[in-house]
Amino acid sequence: MWALRKSLINKSLELVHTEGWDSCMQSASLSLNLSPAIVSQLFPKGQYELIEYLMQMWNEQLYIDFHPYNEITPTNLYTITRKRLEYMNPYLPIWTQAMKIGANPQNIITTTNTLWNTFDSIWKLAGEKNVDTFYPIKRGSLAMIYLTTEVKIVKNPHKVEECWKEMEEKMMKSFDAGKVAENVFETMKFVANANYRILQSFYPEPSSHQNPINKYQ
Repeated sequence: MWALRKSLINKSLELVHTEGWDSCMQSASLSLNLSPAIVSQLFPKGQYELIEYLMQMWNEQLYIDFHPYNEITPTNLYTITRKRLEYMNPYLPIWTQAMKIGANPQNIITTTNTLWNTFDSIWKLAGEKNVDTFYPIKRGSLAMIYLTTEVKIVKNPHKVEECWKEMEEKMMKSFDAGKVAENVFETMKFVANANYRILQSFYPEPSSHQNPINKYQ
């Protein structure tokens, strides 16, 4: 069953640039001679599972591309965070829609958990060795910078170098020695409003969230 699932994922991702997230899985299933019932069984969350697969794969790729640094520095955090964001480059023209799907209320919890794993991995690879008082604050501070940069890149792909420069400046300012504690208030405000801001920026029409397989049953 896993081999069949993987084949459908690979074929869907081959087609997503031309077919879009809503239709690529249906087109892939037809090319593989799979019935809609089988596809719905394999992917109960529909096209969101393709996005979830990519995000998890990119998190795993970080551990292939980096070995943990010996010491945490803003430069280390910037380098790893930039690499993680660059993984989405092949999907940049269609990533806005992916973010809309990920911000769907039925998907947002999984999206948040996956992103938390991203931020956790970045800190550990940057050199974090122990859990301290600021464990959640550090991840929240990174989330604020990461998500802001991601939104700017997908909305302004022609200004990506400006986005990297701005992100680097924020990293240097926020994670310089002794600065993490100063970000507590701003981070708590961000955590309280992050989901709202993402939904406000990317919330799609309800019809775009329907499982694309269901309409063929």
